[in-house]
Amino acid sequence: MPAYEREVGKLRGGYYVARGTLHEPHTEKTVELGTREVADYTFPAWVYDKILFVEKQGLYPPLATAQLAERYDMAIIAGEGFATVAARQLLQRTDRDRTYRLFVLHDADPAGYNIARTLRAQTARMPGYRVEVIDLGLRFEDGEAMGLQRETFTRRKALPVGLELTERERAVFQGRRTVDGKGKSVWIGERIELNAFSSPQLVDYIEQGLKDAGATAKVVPDAATIGREARDIARARTEAALRRAIEDAVDIDAIVKAIADAWVPDAFAEDIAGLTPEAVAAHLERFPTLRWTAAVDDPLAARVAGARDELRRLVDEALAT
Repeated sequence: MPAYEREVGKLRGGYYVARGTLHEPHTEKTVELGTREVADYTFPAWVYDKILFVEKQGLYPPLATAQLAERYDMAIIAGEGFATVAARQLLQRTDRDRTYRLFVLHDADPAGYNIARTLRAQTARMPGYRVEVIDLGLRFEDGEAMGLQRETFTRRKALPVGLELTERERAVFQGRRTVDGKGKSVWIGERIELNAFSSPQLVDYIEQGLKDAGATAKVVPDAATIGREARDIARARTEAALRRAIEDAVDIDAIVKAIADAWVPDAFAEDIAGLTPEAVAAHLERFPTLRWTAAVDDPLAARVAGARDELRRLVDEALAT
């Protein structure tokens, strides 16, 4: 598909299904990151000013438990490996508004470093793409310094082009050459995965990275926005208080019961008398997917709908007394 689109152009009607999820702070809103969902997404005003891309979806729960997003006014993208076209389109849209700061968290292995690189720079799939993203790590040497568990991995291809590696990183990622069971050359390297962190360690590591980047400030809007929000909140709270005061002053349940007790027996007598088993069966023949109670409810609902003005009059009389 990417090769076809580079040669011929975008496939009309084509879209990429969702992989990865954006979690907004404070709103409990989540956005599945497919191209259609991203195209329909509107960044909320004054909710967050940072976005953290985490390459592993399974790492989101400890971040949510620590309320990291809420404490730093930061949306979190829980990815599934490399950032999708949709995720990068989302990040590219933030570039129009310099108030957003973007971060990435990844494993200390070639794929993780490449995830960080492709979030920042153009690829064959997204030519012309370039976004400023701060790499929080994990860097291999940082993981070593913290005593995180290392593990081996098998590499069958050359290291990705364009990675910025220290001598130590290149040595451990390059690994030692050996031969697999089919006689083909493979390389056994070392890596440190984010899963090597305990949950508190992971949260502390991210927080330290945000502090080092000077990205700890909360979102505070301008005076005009604060004033509008304050007026809206004042109005909403006043209306809620008035509703509670009215409910305290008026025994709604007692009024409803009194009117219903007086009105229902006479108002529905004829309708109820007509609801014989034969009438219900005839109704179900016309609408075979319904339960029998629907055959009972339909005429009664119509009777109530037609009596709206009469019921309003009865309510007004009850309130007047």
